[in-house]
Amino acid sequence: MKKVSLSRFTICIIVVAALLGGAALAFIFINPGVVGFLNSDGTVTISRDDYDYLVRVNDDFGVLSELKEEIEREYYLPVSEEDLLVSAKKGLVDGLGDIYSSYYTAEEYKTVSQGMLGTYEGVGMVMTPTDDGRIKVQKVYSGSPAEKAGVKADDIILSVDGVEYSGDQLDLAATNIRGDAGTSVTVTFLSDGEEVTRTMKRAKVNIETVEWEAREDGIGYIYISNFETKTSDEVKKAIKELTGCRGLIVDLRQNPGGLVDEAIDTADLFMD
Repeated sequence: MKKVSLSRFTICIIVVAALLGGAALAFIFINPGVVGFLNSDGTVTISRDDYDYLVRVNDDFGVLSELKEEIEREYYLPVSEEDLLVSAKKGLVDGLGDIYSSYYTAEEYKTVSQGMLGTYEGVGMVMTPTDDGRIKVQKVYSGSPAEKAGVKADDIILSVDGVEYSGDQLDLAATNIRGDAGTSVTVTFLSDGEEVTRTMKRAKVNIETVEWEAREDGIGYIYISNFETKTSDEVKKAIKELTGCRGLIVDLRQNPGGLVDEAIDTADLFMD
């Protein structure tokens, strides 16, 4: 029979369960989704399917537990277990090789979500990764701190408060550029071939994701910069105001995406 070396976390659960069982026989939880039966001689009986599952878990992730313990034991500086585990989770998603797929901690998710509510606190610019692994300013909101500081679309972000970021660290860079209104952030850009450092005071930024106009040729033009809360409502308003036009152009160029539900609701406006 193949021996399964359970992680320290799993073993702790078994020991505590055995101590608290208070009887010769007791059910214990070994791992999420796995229930064992504690025998009078201290052994644990589980189903064959659960055993096979634990073997697969050990084969796939046991080395991570061993590596973490090796780092904690041998690394010359104290390490944070939480930081190691978060990095491992991020690395698992990074393994997809997809710049649009990321793992967020609860705090990071909260920050990212704020930018999809139609208003947030920051400097007022939309960023996107480039094909060569850098971060580019895609759009600067009118009246924002970024616009007042002279930031332009297509500027390349080199560093934030002295820390350099690459394209695959876009979310982390954005998190550090955002912040409470009234605080400052210093960003170094590559603008028109020159390095320029700009210090901006963060403020509350209202995000306008939809712009529209009736052109002189009778064609209505709708530009959607990204899909956030109320984007579909704004598109519906644009369509209503452009009813008299003989045709519509819906411009999605440089749109990085956003809320899936809003994108679906927007598409439904143009489909029977």
